[in-house]
Amino acid sequence: MRAPASHSGGSAAHDLPWAGRWAVVTAVGASFVTLMLASPVTRATHIDPTKPTTIVVGPSPGIAPMARIDGGRSGRSHHPLPEHPRITWRRSGRGGLDFIALAVDARGAILAPSATLPLLSQISAEGNEGWRASTGAGPSVTGVVILGDGTRLFVTSAGEARGFSPEGSLRFVTPLDLQERNARVGLLPLDDGGAAIAAGHEVVEIDGNGRLRQRTRLGERTTGALVATLAGTIATASSGTVYLARPGYAKRLGALGGDPSESGASTPDGRTLWAVVDHQRVVALDLTSGATEIRFAVTDQSLHGPVVFGRGDSFVFTTWTGVLISVTASGTDVRRTPLEPRFATLITDAGKVDFTALDESPAPVTDDEGRTAFARVGGRMGTVASDGTINLVAGPSCSSPSALAPAGAHRMVVGCRDGSILMIEETSP
Repeated sequence: MRAPASHSGGSAAHDLPWAGRWAVVTAVGASFVTLMLASPVTRATHIDPTKPTTIVVGPSPGIAPMARIDGGRSGRSHHPLPEHPRITWRRSGRGGLDFIALAVDARGAILAPSATLPLLSQISAEGNEGWRASTGAGPSVTGVVILGDGTRLFVTSAGEARGFSPEGSLRFVTPLDLQERNARVGLLPLDDGGAAIAAGHEVVEIDGNGRLRQRTRLGERTTGALVATLAGTIATASSGTVYLARPGYAKRLGALGGDPSESGASTPDGRTLWAVVDHQRVVALDLTSGATEIRFAVTDQSLHGPVVFGRGDSFVFTTWTGVLISVTASGTDVRRTPLEPRFATLITDAGKVDFTALDESPAPVTDDEGRTAFARVGGRMGTVASDGTINLVAGPSCSSPSALAPAGAHRMVVGCRDGSILMIEETSP
């Protein structure tokens, strides 16, 4: 029987009903099985009554088991971020990292899939290589996610879902038969131990053993990450339409009123979906009523998603010019913190901002103490304190960060486009 991983701290996303407790059930022969589940929205994995089956139910174990930390894509760390950050180790990678999330397990080990080589590496919290494994016919086209039983899952350019054990042994290879092989692929671990996979017009589900169990086709192409909510798995389209993916069909829940882009949507509580729309508006959609509300807006197209959530469910996002914007949940207090002095260099002769000259930076990460971590293209990395003070990482970092994730108490990890991995920790002021 596998013991559950522990989580310290808390976030609104971890207060969802499915995060309440773990259940491990073994079914042998034709025995009758009762599952003590923590949530009414948890879906059951298919059980073959002729074979022993282990089902792990609950949130994925780990410090950052998926992109933007949790199924709600809240971007809120369960551990405090460093207030006075410094680089404590740097490890050169094999191949590059192309804006795919790093996963961090419960012990602080980092999963780094190469974007250019058929290779997955696990690096210990101390910076030592734990193991390397081949990804088969092609490199990963997704970040790694950690399933409920600790399986490391990703999808390759060959259209295969591959699952590895925490020790690095291959558990399964599942051909996904995706209709659009060149579509951007997204992964969402499910609370029943399986995973949902979005690609083009499809949302495919596999169980914890890699077996295909359902395929849903949407009338539009998905954009951004899949999101776990109280209603179930949510997919968004470039039109702004929000769909609930059900077995074999998709139900329209509402519309965001514009394009959420690849930054996609997020939720702090499983009830309301948030997104930066058309790079101009921050929109909140009530998933029960379908009603939308504009919570922040600008006249230009300078806003850059996704929306992440800080202390007290404040909502946090950036602009293309490197300004961090934090708005209290009530909307009464807005704080703007310039993270990089790049604005003047982006002004054209016509006096407009040339947004095409900007490269994309990873989404920020927050914690419950009011800090926000950032890593910007150009090399500026650090944290913003609750009072707005910026504490930069001193010394050489990397000019093109592609991933940022929490890595434990007062730690965060940055992945660079050249494949380097940087551990950043607390140091005395």
